[in-house]
Amino acid sequence: MAKKYLDYPGLSYLWSKLKEIFQVKLVSGTNIKTINNNSLLGSGNINISGGGSSVTVDDALSTTSENPVQNKVITNNFDNYVPKSGNAWVTESGTSDGWTYRKYSDGTFDAWGTFTKTPTSSTASGNIYYSNAISQAMPFTAVADSTIVTGSVGAQYAWLVNTSAATANVSFRVARGTAISTSTGLAIRLHIHGEY
Repeated sequence: MAKKYLDYPGLSYLWSKLKEIFQVKLVSGTNIKTINNNSLLGSGNINISGGGSSVTVDDALSTTSENPVQNKVITNNFDNYVPKSGNAWVTESGTSDGWTYRKYSDGTFDAWGTFTKTPTSSTASGNIYYSNAISQAMPFTAVADSTIVTGSVGAQYAWLVNTSAATANVSFRVARGTAISTSTGLAIRLHIHGEY
C-alpha cells in the first residue's frame, strides 16, 4: 500500500481546523490576563477579596454621571461649586437664637428668622396705627450702619415700619389700618443683610 502525505493546502486546512478545536498555549500576561499581577496559570486558588462588581471612579465633575469622583477633582473644583453671594463664597452658616445665617468671604452676611413679639402700645396717626419700637437681638455683632432690615407680619394685615439696625439689635414698629393688639403675640419674619 502506498504512503499518503498531506500536501500544503491540506496541511493548512488541517492546521486551521485544529486551531478552531484546540486552544493555543496560554502565556500569563500575553494571551490571558492576570489578577492583581497574579498569574491564572497553574494549580491552586487565587483568593479575591472585596467581591461585588467593579466601580468606575470619574476623573471629572459631571451633571449626569452617578459614579463616585476622585477627591482631588472635588478639591480642585471646590471654589466653583460653593454657594456664593456675588463674588463671595459662604464661609460660615448656622443657627443662633432663632436666626438662620450665612457669613460670606467678602465680610457680608444674611440672617433670617421668625420671632413672636407682643406690642405694648398702639398709637393712631391718621388712618394708621403703629406700635411701640420693638427690638430683636441679632445673631452676632454687625458693623455699625451696614445692615438692611426687611420683614413682614404673619396673618395680621400689617407691615413693618421704621426698621433699623444697630451693631447688636434690629429695631422696628408694626403698622396697620386698625388698632394693634397689645395682648396678642405677632409672628414677625425678619431678614437682615449687612457687614460683620
